[in-house]
Formats: sequence, structure tokens, C-alpha cells
Amino acid sequence: MNRSHCWPVALCVLLAGSAVAHADDQAALLEQLRQRDQQILTLQEKVRQLEHDELPTAVPQQPAMATSAVTNAVTNAVTNASAMFAVDVLAAERALERSLTQSGALLLPAGQAELQFGVSYAHSEQQTPALIAQDGQLGIGNTVSRRQDVGTSVTARFGLPSDAQLDVTLPYRVIRQSLIEPVDFSSTRETRTASASVGDLSFGVAKTLMREQDWRPDLIGRIGWTFGNGKETSDNIHVGDGFRKMRGELTALKRQDPLVWTANLAYESTFKKGAFQPGAQVGLSLSALLAASPESSLSVGIDQTFLRASRINGVSVAGSDQSAGVLTLGASSLIGKNTLLSVSASIGLTRNTPDYVINVALPIRFDLFN
Repeated sequence: MNRSHCWPVALCVLLAGSAVAHADDQAALLEQLRQRDQQILTLQEKVRQLEHDELPTAVPQQPAMATSAVTNAVTNAVTNASAMFAVDVLAAERALERSLTQSGALLLPAGQAELQFGVSYAHSEQQTPALIAQDGQLGIGNTVSRRQDVGTSVTARFGLPSDAQLDVTLPYRVIRQSLIEPVDFSSTRETRTASASVGDLSFGVAKTLMREQDWRPDLIGRIGWTFGNGKETSDNIHVGDGFRKMRGELTALKRQDPLVWTANLAYESTFKKGAFQPGAQVGLSLSALLAASPESSLSVGIDQTFLRASRINGVSVAGSDQSAGVLTLGASSLIGKNTLLSVSASIGLTRNTPDYVINVALPIRFDLFN
């Protein structure tokens, strides 16, 4: 047998194994290499057996040509299969990895950056009973409050040395609000207002605290600060900005390829402004991301936020403590070498959340020094 034909076989099979292995799991990588070595030996033995079977019976007058044909056929088949497998796995990893970075469950490598443009639309509608008086008669009607919130944002992420990352976000919001009130038993009155304002500038620093190994997940710690440069109200519409905030997060990631689980625990404290002290927030979330195809991923997640009661001059405001739940479904797709398109829809599970929210994000990745 010509030994030079065995090297492409060994190389292709080794590439297929290394593409499947996860770069951060050295133990799994060594196990994959041992398995590939065994496959190489098995494949070589099969080639030898094929050559032995073909030489006496197929074309005895040209043994060298028969040997070359058999070896080339096996080599080409393995090469094509290995190449297709490696490309698919790497492409799926890229799409899934980009989605994880966007969600905050994975950090950028040092020297890389992302610039993300985001647009969101939130719609909410609430009805409350209202007393109607007409011609000495009393009745009950409904007051309908509708709110449409269109938000845009620009987020920059920078990969830092020592498995760290810097995030900076600047939002801008346009809010339209209408209030429909009953005038009498047969007519209503509608009041419309609108506002547009820059939101609070925020930044955060994240650091990988633990790498995934065996049962242990990846663990990322993040601390953030909101400057409170926005407005609390704009054109008589409550915007909710204008407060300085400190936020801490822990995010865990566990791979079960092609599925990835993420969990997040967050605590946010809002600083006092005048006599008003907003309540602190505790957030819990659990998400699952699936590499659905070589260039796309799907996600589903649930978020639960607990808001403590606000205070005015140190006195708790009755009814201001709340809990909010949201279910989110999303999909991401690579639309270019460095560009990801991410779309998600969130459904409010509690009364004090928007009925639905649609988010579209376009993160573009590039190297800082190239």
C-alpha cells in the first residue's frame, strides 16, 4: 500500500473530530482525539482489506491501478464527508456563538468589537372601570389607556484582555399615548399625547469568572452603571428615565450541543432623586438556544422581575411593589460574514407588562486592530 494515501484520510478524520470538540473543554478534546486515532486505524485496516480482496479478482493484470483506484475512492469519500461535517459544525457554532454574545452569555475575544443597532416596538392597552353620570342616572363605562413605545438604541461591545468585556448603550425613545374616556352613555373623548427623548446612557464591565468543565458551567459576572441623564417625564408622559442606577449580574452557560442553556440573576438598585426613592429590582431569567441550522439559531426564554416598593420621604408607597413576567421567542441568522440579524417577540405574562414587544437587532463584528 502507498503510505502517502493514508495521510489525507488521517488528516480529514482528525479535522472532523477537532471541529466537533469544544475549544474550552480540553478533556473532551483529548477524548475525541483518541476516538479519531482509533477510527484512523480501523479505516486503514479496511483499505488494506479492500486492496487484498481486489488484487486477485478484479484486474490481476494491473494491480497497481486497482490499488490506486480503491485507495482514491475511499480517500475522496472520507474527505468529502469530513469537509461537509466540519463546515456545518463551524457555521452552526458561529451563529450560536454570535447569539450568545448578543444575549450577554458569552464575551468577545480580546481585540474584537461589536456595534449593534436595535429597534423595539412595545404595545400595551389597559381598561379600567369609570363612573358615568347622565340625566341623573349613573352607569359604568370603561376608560381605555393605550401606549405605543418605539425605542432605538446603539450598543458598543469591546473585547478586553483577561476574558473581560466593556459595554456601552445609548437609547432613544418615541412614545405615543392615548386616553379614551366615556363622556356619557353613547360617546367617548380621546386625548392623545406624544413625546421623544434620549434615554439614560449606561455602561457595564463583564468578566468570565469560571470556565465550563464537566458539570460546571461558564460563569460571567457583570457590573453596570446608568448615568440618569434622561428625563423622568417628557411632554407629560412618564418615561421612567432620569435615575442613576447600579446593577450587578451573574450569568451561567451550559452546553448540551446543539442546545445551550443560560441562566441570569440580576440585582438593580436605583438612587434617590429628591424625595422619591424607586424600589430595587431582582431579576431571574432562564433561556435555551438551539443551533437550528448552520447559519441560524432559535431561542426561548422566560424572565421574572420582582420590584420592591418605592418610597417617598422614607415612607413606602402602597401598591408600588410588583412582579412582572415575560415570555420571549427569538431567532437569529447570519446575513453576512460579520453581521447577525436577530428578531424576537416578547409576550407579557402579567398585567403590568406590555401586551407584546418586538425587537430587531443588527450586531456587526469587527477587529479593532485590523
